[in-house]
Amino acid sequence: MLSSADAPRTIVTIPVYNEQKYVTKVLAEVREYAKHILVIDDGSTDDTPTLLAKQPVDVIRHAENRGYGRSIRDAFRYAQ
Repeated sequence: MLSSADAPRTIVTIPVYNEQKYVTKVLAEVREYAKHILVIDDGSTDDTPTLLAKQPVDVIRHAENRGYGRSIRDAFRYAQ
């Protein structure tokens, strides 16, 4: 029997880039189904970083756009 400390956890990872129009609404929907949310902001140049700072999610921010593949690798590294 697994203890709660050993039980697998689920994390939802969402890569974003310049998504100020949608990010708040999408995160509100995702929070209905997931407790742990990680957003990878891939160098957004709009208000996405400001909006993410107001959300109860973990954020990894790239200083510049590095692409979807890098975002996914960062998500796996974070989950480990």
